[in-house]
Amino acid sequence: MIKKVISITLLIIICILTFQFGVNFFKTEHYTEYFLKVGSKSYAINEKYSKKNNEDYYLLEIKDGQTSFIFTVDNYFNKQKQIVKDIISYNSDEISCITLVYVGNNHISSPLCSIDNNLYSFISVKDKYDFTDYLNKIPQYSSKLLQESENYNNYADISVSDNLYADETLLIYNYKNFIKYDKEEQYSLQFSNFDNYKNEFGYLIDKYYLIPDIENSTEFSKYLLYDLKEGYNDEIELPNNISRQSYINGIYDGKLYIFDKSNKVQYSIDPSNKKVEITADENNSAFVYQDGRELRKSVYDLANDKVLFSPNVNDYKNIKYDSIYVYKDFAVYSINGDYYKIYKDYINNPIFLFNDENVKEMRVKKDRLYYIKDNFLYRYDDYGLVKLVKREEFRYNFENIYDVYINQ
Repeated sequence: MIKKVISITLLIIICILTFQFGVNFFKTEHYTEYFLKVGSKSYAINEKYSKKNNEDYYLLEIKDGQTSFIFTVDNYFNKQKQIVKDIISYNSDEISCITLVYVGNNHISSPLCSIDNNLYSFISVKDKYDFTDYLNKIPQYSSKLLQESENYNNYADISVSDNLYADETLLIYNYKNFIKYDKEEQYSLQFSNFDNYKNEFGYLIDKYYLIPDIENSTEFSKYLLYDLKEGYNDEIELPNNISRQSYINGIYDGKLYIFDKSNKVQYSIDPSNKKVEITADENNSAFVYQDGRELRKSVYDLANDKVLFSPNVNDYKNIKYDSIYVYKDFAVYSINGDYYKIYKDYINNPIFLFNDENVKEMRVKKDRLYYIKDNFLYRYDDYGLVKLVKREEFRYNFENIYDVYINQ
């Protein structure tokens, strides 16, 4: 009888654990509100967990009186709730900053600061105040802060700083080849047998770099594919020769769309399965993605004017900006040379990042920004604004001349 009771009890426990595991495994979001008392302060926390495709993260609003601090963190916590266990703060008459300490393996956030209830990245203010004692309290963060490096490694006509991260791969266009440069290896991949001043047709899509195999000045018949994660090269044969009198409409849903003006044909190229489709011709309208809408337009419209895809900025329509770069659930925008990061769920809480009126060719890669200024490629993230690449060519030839792949 006792053995039977024990067996039934164990079975019930196993069923409960299995049920809990199943619920947690399939959970894609949660929202919870809670308070955290630290010393004499009480912080109100709004925590939102979300899993969409490859994105698996938490969005946190920390309310300290009139100020709302906004943080994100990847899911290191097995989707559990109430992930903030402590807050380390800095306060003066002019500025206040907080760093979040998370549950588990002592993960902490980068500091975020507030001046007159306006948010500032720590990097943007770290040299204006004495944060010595504060940084001593958060060595997990302060030990990662970057200093400008004067050490450069030369390859071809580029010089790469020691500040390059181990997970970064630089892709630099170089007339008839492009340079692949990371910490482990550097080499050039040839795509043409003569110089092409501008990179009109080469693009990075997820982990794939696509560029035509250019053998003559009038047309090309295949794309070269470079898998940057797996490290192999391949070819994609096109159903027809494509005229050099063509242009890229844009990238959508993992596909590159190219319009051949001479023949009035639009193609889509999917690098993940090497599939090429004719998406428009004189009898069928072309695919266009603009402002969050999938549209159809005549190939004559695409031939008469350069029709380019544009990101969905509807979530940010009430913001004034000179330029905007949308990345999933947040955007980076500039106005009068000031650059801000803003989350679509908190459009009233922009975070000031830096000021620079000479930014060119910005790329947003999750929590990192890359851009060209003068003869340098810069990277901005929570640990510093540093020069990554020095190259004289950047001064006068910068359009689509680089990209960065981050190995996940």
